[in-house]
Amino acid sequence: MPERWRLLADIGGTNIRFGLAREAQPVDTPIEIANLKSWPCDDFDDFGAALRAYLAHLDDSVQLTSAAIAAAGPVTPDSITLTNRDWTITAAGLRSMIAAQIETRLLNDLEAVAYALPFLQADAIEWWDERRPPSPPAGRRIAVNVGTGFGSAAVLKTGDGWTCCPAESGHMQLGAANAQERAVLEGFGAENLTVEDVLSGEGACRLRQSIAGGHAQSTSQGVAPFDFAATDPTTAKARAVFSTILARTAGNLALASAAWDGVYLCGSVALAWAQHADRDAFRRAFAGTSKMRDRLAQTPLGLIRHPLPALVGLANIRTA
Repeated sequence: MPERWRLLADIGGTNIRFGLAREAQPVDTPIEIANLKSWPCDDFDDFGAALRAYLAHLDDSVQLTSAAIAAAGPVTPDSITLTNRDWTITAAGLRSMIAAQIETRLLNDLEAVAYALPFLQADAIEWWDERRPPSPPAGRRIAVNVGTGFGSAAVLKTGDGWTCCPAESGHMQLGAANAQERAVLEGFGAENLTVEDVLSGEGACRLRQSIAGGHAQSTSQGVAPFDFAATDPTTAKARAVFSTILARTAGNLALASAAWDGVYLCGSVALAWAQHADRDAFRRAFAGTSKMRDRLAQTPLGLIRHPLPALVGLANIRTA
């Protein structure tokens, strides 16, 4: 008998990752992800070409009975259009390539990561300090991604399951909190900066350029990636400003979603930054000075170390 599998796909601005999860697993059984494949998005003209390449690797024993697809972009019930790439993924297109009756679920990439939060094992999270979320998982948590772009999504317990509240927080307007930040952000040369303009891989590079006194160019113009490990004074200042803005933004997102049971940072830029961040200073900036500072000071802060959290979330959600 052919084995019944769910197709998983996580499409970011840079890479696309595929996997499979067995259907109808026993409750409370950790779901393993099989047949992992990862490619640069630049290898393909569109999502259909990437999917065809993945399907070609599967043998005849694999019967796809559902599909859960996450991508970095706004989602409608029937499609996802990537923000940083000219790709559109549709449920109808999936069914035409796989099976007419296949159950499909389309999600924002951070929505998928948020769904993973209750299911990630302890060794997949590096906690900022001694504060920890409740066990068993309960309440409300939020995933905050810093990578090619910026995004967030909250997940909350509802009955015997979980419900996700995705957001397009990377496109929120970003303001300066003091004269120093105002001077740095003015170097970006834009009147209406968004969070993603600063809190992203390219944003970190442009932040350093602005602090160095130059015009903040995009990385597409040959600018080298930001080196968070560098110890020169300009990089150190840029790292500190980046940390403060990230902490304030994460704190505001926690307030907006009442995510008192945990704020989880993830993404390639977040992982690189965290190795060299001043964690005590980040915690202070995260808590801020508002009337809710004591609540924020007690909110657990974690860093997701799992290499494929979106696929974990996709494997655990209901598709129908």
